[in-house]
Formats: sequence, structure tokens, C-alpha cells
Amino acid sequence: MMSKNFIEIEMQSHAKGGGSFSCSADFVLDNVKIHFRRIPVKIDTGCAISTIPLRRLTKSPWECYLLKRNDIVNNVPAIRSYGVETAGSKHEKVETYRQKMHCKALKI
Repeated sequence: MMSKNFIEIEMQSHAKGGGSFSCSADFVLDNVKIHFRRIPVKIDTGCAISTIPLRRLTKSPWECYLLKRNDIVNNVPAIRSYGVETAGSKHEKVETYRQKMHCKALKI
């Protein structure tokens, strides 16, 4: 159930302890002309920002490359985020086009 103030999702317990929050979501991304429906998502309650890994939603690495390139060229605001996908490692500040294209921590 969803309201303007919160999302209510029942925690799924894990056999080894703890649990996680998963559900299906419908959404549209600003620069992708597809309405995604009933996409399985996992809610990370320990993360300060939410990210959607586009590579998991499309079969084309080339399409992801082009979208990232276009966003960087058009100065779309981006942040660096660290977590499982970056193995928790810190990265140097990215400034050049090449650095941004190679940075796995860059979220647009």
C-alpha cells in the first residue's frame, strides 16, 4: 500500500537471520521511452539515495553506454554513490568526460 508519505512493505525473513524488503514497481525514467511495469525491486533501507540500475532493465549494453554518454555531454546532474556495485571502494573525484564514462559509482 502506498500513500504520499510512506510505502508499506512486509519484510521477507531470511533463514540466516534478518530480512529484506522487496516488491513490484511501475515507473517511467526521464530519458527512456518505456513504461516499466511490475519490475521486481529491493528496497535498501540503509541507503541514502535510491538508484535504478538501467543495465538490469535492458538487454543492450550499447543503449546504456549511449544514455550515459548523452547525459554526461548534456551536463545532467550526477552524484557518486558507493555500495555493493562498487565493492564499497572509494573513487577519486571525477571531472573529465573520460573519468565520468569509466566511473561505476556515477549515478545519473
